[in-house]
This record gives sequence, structure tokens and C-alpha cells, in this order.
Amino acid sequence: NISNIPKKTNKKQSSICQKLQPLPKYTITNEEIFSFDSGGFIQNASDFSFTPYSYWQLDKIHQISTGRGMTLAVVDSGIEASHPAFGNIIEFQDFTGDVFKTESCDHGTLCAGIACGKSFKYYLYPNKEEKDRDDFPPGVAPNTNLVICKALGDNTNNINPIVKALQWLRGKNVDVVSFSLGTLNFNADIAQAITELIVYDKVTVVCAASNEGHRYSQPICFPARFGHVLCIGSHGPHGKPSAFSPVGQDIDFLAPGEGVAGPSSLIQNNVRVDSGTSFATPAVAGLICLIFELIQKHFPNEFKHFKNPWIVKELLREISTSPGSHSSDRGYGGLNPLYFFQNPSGILKKIYTEVIHPSV
Repeated sequence: NISNIPKKTNKKQSSICQKLQPLPKYTITNEEIFSFDSGGFIQNASDFSFTPYSYWQLDKIHQISTGRGMTLAVVDSGIEASHPAFGNIIEFQDFTGDVFKTESCDHGTLCAGIACGKSFKYYLYPNKEEKDRDDFPPGVAPNTNLVICKALGDNTNNINPIVKALQWLRGKNVDVVSFSLGTLNFNADIAQAITELIVYDKVTVVCAASNEGHRYSQPICFPARFGHVLCIGSHGPHGKPSAFSPVGQDIDFLAPGEGVAGPSSLIQNNVRVDSGTSFATPAVAGLICLIFELIQKHFPNEFKHFKNPWIVKELLREISTSPGSHSSDRGYGGLNPLYFFQNPSGILKKIYTEVIHPSV
């Protein structure tokens, strides 16, 4: 019975985009591999006050759900698996065959940390004195299992590792895929692999829109342009769409993507700050895992219905800032996860009765 969910407790696009690549904050010259690091040390807690943890008030939500029992796959540049934020990796597959380089996996490290990183000690100052260590907040779903697919290699014109990674994920009991890579060229193999994941495995695929802003008539990259994935743009601290966040009818939702801090494979204190829809995307992927845990825990018999990717989109629309109005710059707007966790029964019952099993 949907109404039986317990209440919250009080416990504590151009040629430049013709290759698959991490989505950068700004476009640079042709054929250049994108890598954008803000760099530097975080000096105090206010420097990472715009993490999903703070903006979405995850300290409250984690009293109810931490994504336990769910599995999220990050298809990206790989990660620095020895980083203290990652104690929940259940499988790591390299589809590129490249020699490991710390700098090549920083994009994927940050993405994975935003989605499912655990809290870890980091240095407040460059001197690395023990007294200057502090706790960095966890990612969105810190108890979700991580599957890491290194699919972006040194040759960014090679699509094959991406296709292989997506195909390999079939039958792996993955619940959500976070995909912060993009190209403006349609690729039939990628489209088929994603479609099979969605249709046969009921996997929700969350994709970064791009960072092209208003530069082109169609700035949103594939695979985010596929209608059966979630296309994520970025907003800043006040909810306004980021300047780099693209405009188009494919945008579904916005999430925190400006100045987002998280684990790094490069910076000495293991933390970096960066901006882009790349980093808004894993936040949404992690959020879905939080929601899935709650539903599976209380409604195991109905979980298969709510896990349908089309139903997931409807559920997220219910907790968006503009659920009844879609625009090309905001989609349905930002997300308010706390609204769901404060009233899960009402929202789930509405989705169940109006979408899953509407009355005749």
C-alpha cells in the first residue's frame, strides 16, 4: 500500500564535438582534448558550500536513504580507485587498453565522487599538517555500489570503448548509469547499446547535455539528445541556468553544476572544484539511487514499476521546480529532493495511480 510509507524520522555540438569527450566548461580549439581543472586548495568549508550535499540538504536525506543496495555505473575516464572517497567499488573495467595515468582519470574521479563518494579527510591548507585536516562531505548516494567503466581513453576519436562498456553492462544488475561524455554526431551503436540497457534491463541512463550554452542552433550532444535518457543541464547557487548549460527541448532537468567540489586524482589535498553539466549529471544519478532505496525498502513488489526509466522521469518531474511547465533552458527546472523524502507516500501514490495504474 503506497500510503504505508513511514514518515521521515528525526535521526541524525562542431568538429570539436565530433569525438566523444568529457564535456568541458568552455569550448577550445579543434581536436584538443578537454581537461579543465580549477586547481588550488580549498581553504575553508564555504569554498564547497555549493555541493549537492549542501544545496539539496543531504544531511537530512541521508537519515532516510543513502542509496544502500543500489548499483550505479559511471561510464567515463576511469577513476583514482585508491582515493579515500571510494570504498564502495564492486567492479572496475578498462575498455581502452591505455596505460594508467593519474591525470587522465580526474574527470571520472570527480563524477564518481559526486554521485557516490564517501566522506573523507582532506587538508584545509597546503602544509598538510594533521591539525588542518577536516571532513569533506559525502556524495549524493554514499552507500550505493559503484561500477566503474573506463571508456574514454587517449584516443578520443575512438567510440568502440564506449560501445563495449555499455554492452558489457547488460545483465550486471545496474540500476543507474551516469554518462558525462558527449558528441554531436549520432552513433547507431551507442544508441542501440543504451536502448537495450533501458528496455531490457530497465536501467535509467542519465546524460550530460553539453557545455555549449547558446553557441549553436542545436548545442545538446548525443547521447543526451536521445529521448529515452535523462538529459541534464546545470544551474548555479540561485537556481538560474548556468551560462554554459545548453538550450534545447531535450533538456529534462537542471542540477548543481557550478563550482562543484569533489574528489580529485590530481590535487594534493585530493579535492578539486570544477563546473559543467558533467558534474550535474552524477548528482542526479545518485539522487535516483536514494529514491530507489526507499521504494525498494518499503514497496518491494512495486519497485519494478517505479524502476522503469519513463516512470523515473515522471517521479523527478514531480519534485522539480516547474513540474507543469517545460522550457528549453530549464527543462522542468531544478530538483528538490527533500520534498520527495518529506512526502514520499503522497508522491508515490500519485505516480502509481495517475501513471502506472491510472483509473479508467
